[in-house]
Amino acid sequence: MLAVRRPMQAHRPFALALALLCIVYFYTFLGTYSIDLGAPVTPGQVTYLLVGGGFVVGVLGFVQGDRYSFGLLVAAALYLVLLAFDRVFNPYDLTLTITRIAWMLSLVACVFVFGSVRRFQTLITALQLMVLFACTMNLLDYFAHDALPFPMSPIPGRGAGLYVNPNSSASYIALAVPLACGMARRKVSLALYAITFVGVLLTFSRSGMITWLAAVAMTELFIRNRRVLAPRTIALLLGAGFVVLVLFLAGRSLAGAVIDLLGPSLPPRLADRLLLDMNDFSAQERQYVAGAAWRLFLQHPFTGSGVGLPDRWIYGQMPHNTMLLTLAEFGVLGGIWLAVWVRALHRIAGPFGLTLAVLWLVVAMFSHNQFDQIGAAVLIAMYWTGAARSRGGYVHAQRRVRAISIDQPVSA
Repeated sequence: MLAVRRPMQAHRPFALALALLCIVYFYTFLGTYSIDLGAPVTPGQVTYLLVGGGFVVGVLGFVQGDRYSFGLLVAAALYLVLLAFDRVFNPYDLTLTITRIAWMLSLVACVFVFGSVRRFQTLITALQLMVLFACTMNLLDYFAHDALPFPMSPIPGRGAGLYVNPNSSASYIALAVPLACGMARRKVSLALYAITFVGVLLTFSRSGMITWLAAVAMTELFIRNRRVLAPRTIALLLGAGFVVLVLFLAGRSLAGAVIDLLGPSLPPRLADRLLLDMNDFSAQERQYVAGAAWRLFLQHPFTGSGVGLPDRWIYGQMPHNTMLLTLAEFGVLGGIWLAVWVRALHRIAGPFGLTLAVLWLVVAMFSHNQFDQIGAAVLIAMYWTGAARSRGGYVHAQRRVRAISIDQPVSA
């Protein structure tokens, strides 16, 4: 039996100190939303930046010989440079700039802390519990909305759980599917597929359903690592694709048919949501805002229009496309950085990198900026951890119906 050194195993004491710094870091992060534009920088913000900078220095200094994280760390560092460049030419929104810094530094911190965990299966179990909790909260938010002690979803008829935004809730549940379902036995994975489908469906997020379908496909094709797809796997993918396609293309007709058939017997929240779907102009609105973001990029192609400007213009919302938003904010340099970022995700070892890159692109095509909410950073770090363990000598392939395990050392 050949023992293989786990990534960052020699630096476990430093990881404990880093975990303590995380408490200070996230505590300070919660206070960044109270910044007033044009106001002097507060001591709390200085502390925040110093602690965040300490993460970068610590990780780059102590993660030696870990080639798996190099591309990801370089992409994160380049984004910080891009933000500094933007502050020189377009000093619009300090709050959002610090939030973006928080996102990248959180990614770096999570990469280091997750890599120091003794058993990766522990992280997977925690993620599965988080997914189940998120789906349960969506159920409560939808069916027991009025009985909850505090409001969750701000949009009537759409579940959001503790994520507040229904689209964010759907995206994070779907992004976690390959790790939560791909690392489980077949019966457990099928049950998790069904639970996550319901959790995403109750958000009434079209982009969330597309992401969920892509996540299931990537899980079956790559994470479970099957050379030949079994007939039941093909049937599962085709069936899920058909259901999502029908819901996506025939949404208005189905909503009208359900209202005509069931009428007053429908729950009020469901009836309101179906009526809204029949008169939904959000697709046209998002298309118009996307065009406005593209025109904003053409006006300032080299320096961009600045972080936060598309969030404060006359349209009242950011374009639901991370690529267009990055181009509008940073110009050509933002486009170059996006290519570096996607390449860094894809370069993560094995099937984890390809799965993560594809799903991130799917989510980014339909959603707000992915660098404003910490949940995505945590999931990316977990994909990286799985890749580092598998490339470090831990088995992630599944044999027949046995569960995937990446905690056993490779035999000599």
